[in-house]
Amino acid sequence: MKAKSKQQKLVGISCLECGGALRAVRKDYPFAESGLSNVILKNVEVLVCDRCNTETPRLPRLNDLMRTIALAVIAKPYALEGQDVRFLRKFLGLTNEAFAAILNIDKSHLSRVETGSMPVSSMVDRLVRLVALGLSEGLEQKARDVIARFTEIQKPKKLKLMVDAGTRSYKYKAA
Repeated sequence: MKAKSKQQKLVGISCLECGGALRAVRKDYPFAESGLSNVILKNVEVLVCDRCNTETPRLPRLNDLMRTIALAVIAKPYALEGQDVRFLRKFLGLTNEAFAAILNIDKSHLSRVETGSMPVSSMVDRLVRLVALGLSEGLEQKARDVIARFTEIQKPKKLKLMVDAGTRSYKYKAA
């Protein structure tokens, strides 16, 4: 069930792509800008261009939102995928080389994992989760909960990550 769209014409703001008029709409937004293909922001304000149909989400407290997504990725009950590892590395602000050094793996191995050409081993999966928890400001207190659920992590499964940008809550939905 999709969120109802409320539209509001914006005065004095025009599209950066084509100069067309923008209107504000509340809707679910596929947040590909996160670097993850499965994140949906629930009921956020989106600026839509009447001329070129460009959509731009308005995301107050973006750092909090990205922290919520990082926590959701770390806590998910399924094995990490390459895009998850890449997201967490970038969330931490680390280069491929620096992250590989922390994980004690070759940077080319990390690159193959991040692109999906090599699966994420269960040991690397757990190590990535622990490193992300340990190095992420504001996530340290969640470490015990996540580590306690390591035994429940299942084989990979395609999921959509539904994030409520207003409440900073998340849930998983089968893709």
